[in-house]
Amino acid sequence: YENMMVPTEIGFAFILYIGFLLDNLGITFFIIQFLIIFPIYVVLIRYREKLSMPLGLAVYLFLFYNISFSLMRGGIAMSMLMLAYLYLRLKMYKKSLLLCVTAYLFHSSSLFIIILYILIYKICQMKNRNYLILSLFIVLGIIFVYAKQYAYIIENIVRQVNSRYAYYVDMYMAYGGGLADIPMTDFFCKSISILMSWFLLRK
Repeated sequence: YENMMVPTEIGFAFILYIGFLLDNLGITFFIIQFLIIFPIYVVLIRYREKLSMPLGLAVYLFLFYNISFSLMRGGIAMSMLMLAYLYLRLKMYKKSLLLCVTAYLFHSSSLFIIILYILIYKICQMKNRNYLILSLFIVLGIIFVYAKQYAYIIENIVRQVNSRYAYYVDMYMAYGGGLADIPMTDFFCKSISILMSWFLLRK
């Protein structure tokens, strides 16, 4: 698979370049973690009347902090997309767009999440949104369950964004590609935290 030679996204490469110029790995990690934690902090401040900031940070630190040192590009992108969605809900479209573009510069798979965000945002504006959101999650669940049968279609789609992801899909399917491959304890804990946040924000 020659797609593993695809260069790292320019945003993350720039951070590594700064660390190289300063010859300091600590500064590199500081910048990475700042770009991950600061957007989370801003979102928690915005919802401080509905959510406990210490509890919110504790959930992140216990469930996501360690893995953020492995999935650094994805961590930065997801934090920025979370803040982008906040600005989208506040109708601050320019800030939201800027954050989406920045997230893409750190992880090109952000494009899929941006599309999903837009779909959810549009659905939330509709009267029968509860049924549409449920339908969306059912469709995504069906795609996941039957992903192995349509792996070649998924590969061709993700290859348009970054050929590296086509490699990931191919390798995942080659080694099983089912529910048994998901670490269920990790999945359960993170799902519970997301559901709790969802219900609290709806109040």
